[in-house]
Amino acid sequence: MARLYSNNRTGSKHTYRFYKERRDDPRWHDDFIEVRSLRRKERLFASLVFLLVLLIGIGLFGDQISPVNYTFSDFKGSDKTSKKSSFSAPASSSSSEKPAEESSEPTKKDETDSSNEQSNKEIVKKYLIGNGFRINPILFDGEDTDQAMNENKAPQNLAHDGIELLLFKDESTVTVKGVPAYFFPSDTKYNISDKFLTIGSQLEQIPYSIVDGKVEFHTWTSSDNFDGQTHSITWQISPDDSVQSLIDQSLKFKAEEEANLKNK
Repeated sequence: MARLYSNNRTGSKHTYRFYKERRDDPRWHDDFIEVRSLRRKERLFASLVFLLVLLIGIGLFGDQISPVNYTFSDFKGSDKTSKKSSFSAPASSSSSEKPAEESSEPTKKDETDSSNEQSNKEIVKKYLIGNGFRINPILFDGEDTDQAMNENKAPQNLAHDGIELLLFKDESTVTVKGVPAYFFPSDTKYNISDKFLTIGSQLEQIPYSIVDGKVEFHTWTSSDNFDGQTHSITWQISPDDSVQSLIDQSLKFKAEEEANLKNK
């Protein structure tokens, strides 16, 4: 799920996309600059850690490689072997055909796997396109989200602001909207692999499987920082027939707001 950034001014937490959409709003501009700076620092830190681990791995692997020393006798022996093998009897026709049959088997298997993967993608696309879905948090550190919020263990806006509405428009585009009124719909790309549905640039991966020709989405877990500690949030995605209407209402409200601003 998308990373949430705390807002010192309002005390609430929002996604980077939320701040970015309001970067031209004077009330949110400074907040956007602050979150963008924090996000860049996080990415730089992650890159440095990855580079450090990579260098350590190369160093350890390099120490385990020992040079191979060849002697004149090695080359001399190999030369004799090659001469001797040149006078060996030709292989029978039956033995030469067998390797050919064995080598063709992986190719057939690869073709079958590729065909199954393509078939699964088509099943998922048919299930998604034109339909609405809702992503919502169900567990916070393994505890029911509402219960965790009631006990002040989870952010108080998690169950509300954490919800995302999805409307799949075509084979590659999905309209995304948050539940709060200030989350206007926006289009992003999605991708389907043989195991995951990936939404947007945040690379949110939703696992799925095909059972008896039907799509079954599974829950997934993400990590988030709250009160200086890292917590796990479990999410689920489910069909929602109200998404189309909610998105239409939001777009209408947005158009009215823009018209009012122009008339002022």
